[in-house]
Amino acid sequence: ESDLVKDTTSVELAENEYIGVGSGGMGGDITLKVTIVEGVIEAIEIVEENETPEKFEPVKDQLISAIIEKNSTDVDTVSGSTMSSKAVIAAVGDAVEQSQN
Repeated sequence: ESDLVKDTTSVELAENEYIGVGSGGMGGDITLKVTIVEGVIEAIEIVEENETPEKFEPVKDQLISAIIEKNSTDVDTVSGSTMSSKAVIAAVGDAVEQSQN
């Protein structure tokens, strides 16, 4: 087993918390812990990412707050960080889908 693969099952999930994984980032998959209460995205925490820090910083600062603000993944990608943005959007979408099951 590779040391690079983190076991996301070790992430403790409380009620209304979901692990979402989005592929297609520059550094591979992006794993997020998303808190969704009654269909509302309340919090997004980064569990694992291997993106270039200066490219990922605006994604963390702008995109994640935009998703929470709009309660939707229908947000604009961050210019210059499109791949990271799309992976974050996919990860949130993955968590939202799980919350609806």
